[in-house]
Amino acid sequence: ASLVNEKSLAKVANKIDLGEYLYMSVAEENSGGREKISILSDAFEAFVGAIYLDGGLEVVKQFSINLFNNVFSDISLKTLFVDYKTKLQEITQAKFGSIPEYKLINSFGPGHKREFEIAILINGQEYAKARAKSKKEAQQQCAKITLRELDE
Repeated sequence: ASLVNEKSLAKVANKIDLGEYLYMSVAEENSGGREKISILSDAFEAFVGAIYLDGGLEVVKQFSINLFNNVFSDISLKTLFVDYKTKLQEITQAKFGSIPEYKLINSFGPGHKREFEIAILINGQEYAKARAKSKKEAQQQCAKITLRELDE
């Protein structure tokens, strides 16, 4: 999960300049669609799926291993994306017997540059708020802040 997530897949897609080959609307192009993490990661998943359908499991396995080794010189939990939401969920289930609730507080800006403010609640108590360019990123930031707070 730390290796195969939106950010990592987008990084791999950038390595092979996948964004340059995507067909998209003029509006998406003008809003920076070729650099959007969500678009790049989705496109890379589709690309890998096409390789699988064309060449089979062994071909896609070799392609993926070679590419990921080329992009990530050190594939370890210390250097890859940390899923704070999963960590927090495990801790809150053990400590509180419940899971965190992520609540959209507000969104700001035009559609192509929208930011989201998210709050995290555990058993109805707010622990943190965060603002980011995607809901997922804001949720990760909330979980990270909450983990630090629970650790203290």
